Amino acid sequence: MRNKSVLVPFIVLLLVGCSEPRIDTSSAQVMEASIEEVRQSLPRDQKTHFDDAVQVLAFSRQNLEEFLEEGVLSILSTREQMKDVLNGKTGREVIQEAERIKRERK
Repeated sequence: MRNKSVLVPFIVLLLVGCSEPRIDTSSAQVMEASIEEVRQSLPRDQKTHFDDAVQVLAFSRQNLEEFLEEGVLSILSTREQMKDVLNGKTGREVIQEAERIKRERK
């Protein structure tokens, strides 16, 4: 019984350690670092797709007309929207979400 109680936490830590990194938007600095960590975790051929996908998601909720009217306020709004859209996502999820948005816009 004692062996099982030691083994279970070890397995949980192993599984958590092997999971894909996720974007953390708790602060601008942490967000920047976690986006880079997620990017680096991807295969080479997916990195460009990821970079493009981050841009798609960052501006997915932005209306060009509002952007031009609001100026600086729009930039702050875009940053908050970007945090909401990216938070907690893996690189694969970011790419998939961007592809979905692109399909809907066609």
